Amino acid sequence: MLKKYLTEEEQRSLFDTLKTTAGDVARRDGAVIRLLIHTGMRIGECLRLSVGDAVAALKTGYIYIPKEYRKGRAGEKRDHEVLVTEPVKMALNDLLFLRSHAPLDDALVVSRKHGMLTVRAFEQRVDYWAQRAGLPAGRGNGIRRGL
Repeated sequence: MLKKYLTEEEQRSLFDTLKTTAGDVARRDGAVIRLLIHTGMRIGECLRLSVGDAVAALKTGYIYIPKEYRKGRAGEKRDHEVLVTEPVKMALNDLLFLRSHAPLDDALVVSRKHGMLTVRAFEQRVDYWAQRAGLPAGRGNGIRRGL
């Protein structure tokens, strides 16, 4: 299967659309997309992060992803750490701002109904934003597949 990636121009178009759209949902989605692009994390790994995980990442400089959250065979999976660069720090801070009153063990990314956002629901959000940005059909896959 051929992997699809967003070009720099497509990424710019997507982020311009997100920046010019008001509201917490656009801010949340933009922060998650930036987090995915700048870390290479899978959507499932990202959506399993808790508020406490984000706080710890900002303190230690690494996002810790336990092997239980990683894809692969049970015996082959390993814990993983992702470096918190400046763009990652900004994305985490945006997400923490939106969850400022949430307990540390709550999910960092939640739906509008405050439940845990599923991978499929976020894939639909990416497709929605890609369409709004005027990207060709299917270009949201460049994020969904983990850049």
